[in-house]
Amino acid sequence: MGMAGSFQTSTPRSLWGILRPRPVLLRQEQLNPQEQLRPKPVLLRHAQLNPQYHLRHDCPELLEQLLLRPSPSRTNCDMESPEYSEANYVEGRRRKSSSSNFRPVVFFLVPLFSVLLDIFLPRFIESARTLEFPLLITIYFSLMKRQPIAGIVIGATIGLMQDSLSQQPLGMFGIVKTLVGYFAASVSLRFDVNNPALRFMLCSFFFVFHQFFYWVMVRALLGQVPNIDGVDELVRAILNSAIALPLFLLLDKLREDER
Repeated sequence: MGMAGSFQTSTPRSLWGILRPRPVLLRQEQLNPQEQLRPKPVLLRHAQLNPQYHLRHDCPELLEQLLLRPSPSRTNCDMESPEYSEANYVEGRRRKSSSSNFRPVVFFLVPLFSVLLDIFLPRFIESARTLEFPLLITIYFSLMKRQPIAGIVIGATIGLMQDSLSQQPLGMFGIVKTLVGYFAASVSLRFDVNNPALRFMLCSFFFVFHQFFYWVMVRALLGQVPNIDGVDELVRAILNSAIALPLFLLLDKLREDER
């Protein structure tokens, strides 16, 4: 009886010890709401490394003013210099990536006049055979349009026009000048083609490019081996590039405002 009674009296106590609610340890932030506003130790170290941390939480307006304030390392002369002018930078990028506009009459008459000049001028001046006016016009319009598709159309149109008015087989100059127009327009997307030195180098390169692919087309399609002298072609490339500089300056007068 004694043991049974002790077992009965101890069982409720043990159950009460298991089921009784224990005190919940409240976090320090719950006891003190101001602790939530204080940054944690990691954030505190971050705040020490970055003084703008407190400004971002406490004074966002002051932080915005500090960020918009010019750097003290730049002087007033630097800020007023064209190098640091955002307007000049945007204008330069716009000129570099935009295409030039020409009137439709210019697009039709200038290539036609260049083809006629290439056909009839050597009849009066024998040395004029070294000049390639249709090629120079193809290079110029392709560079100014800055669009590969437009370069293809310009090169194909001028080339077929030259084929139809000359004694060459139809399509020879059309294919070669199509390649010239495409690559010239692609190059203009990466460089400032208004630079005279760059224009001279591009004209020299595309003249050699034109003559090489014309030789390949004649040999592959017609089965002929044209007589081409490398030194003579280099001299002609330099001469045509020298003629291209004043010609391009004259054609620049016909350009309208850029987009």
